[in-house]
Amino acid sequence: MVPTYTNLLVRLAAIEGEWHEFESKALRKENERKDKEARRQAQKDAVKADKEKKRGPEGEVPERDPKRVHVT
Repeated sequence: MVPTYTNLLVRLAAIEGEWHEFESKALRKENERKDKEARRQAQKDAVKADKEKKRGPEGEVPERDPKRVHVT
């Protein structure tokens, strides 16, 4: 199970002292995880867009020569 910000806050409530440092660290890690997921999704989208560009516009079927029959 991946610790979430709220789970960490519940655990931090029992800690005495400088708990705000732990809270800010937990929030920073949560934000880093979200940023990493966003970058990963953006990269997937870019790869998908590149594949679509290479494929060309849909609906256009290039004219092909019919296959030649092998005559012996």
